[in-house]
Amino acid sequence: MRYCLCLALSLFLSSWSVQAAENDSTPIMVIYPSDGDNYVNTDNMPDCNDSRLISEVKEAIRSYLDDMPPMSILDYRKRHLVLKNIEKYTEVAIDEFKPSDNYLVANELTTTKINQHMTNSDFRLCASGGQKPIYLLIYPEDFRYRVQIIDFIAPTSKGNAFSLLYTPTVKQYDKIELDKSEN
Repeated sequence: MRYCLCLALSLFLSSWSVQAAENDSTPIMVIYPSDGDNYVNTDNMPDCNDSRLISEVKEAIRSYLDDMPPMSILDYRKRHLVLKNIEKYTEVAIDEFKPSDNYLVANELTTTKINQHMTNSDFRLCASGGQKPIYLLIYPEDFRYRVQIIDFIAPTSKGNAFSLLYTPTVKQYDKIELDKSEN
């Protein structure tokens, strides 16, 4: 009996709510974003040869290497060569980059594109010189830029663990004097 009473009450309430919704003539506006909209601002993204970017990357790598104790003369030479080969970077076109070029870069690029909802135009990829180049994957994050330093240390199970945040310089404007009549 209790079951039948609950069923009848639920049917009555559901039909009553359907009638109330049908009588409401308030228009509903649904807004869909267009596919061409780009919400990511890459206006201040640093170039591959930005001197401040290179010095910040070099300092991050140097501090990482200083924290690691040297084990042999080969490790010392390897560290010296790494620091020597990160002075200059060249930009790599992301559209032409193939996963066979470097698996770690391709993995980080794909993961970031999926997780951050970005496209190829939102990234900049830079490669250092030398036999085994170090890659910088640069993309916007909040009001700064995340610089992933790839192929320098081995990735963890969560991906690349070596990165830094680059804050672009704020554009300075000339001081504007207002006329006293405008005040």
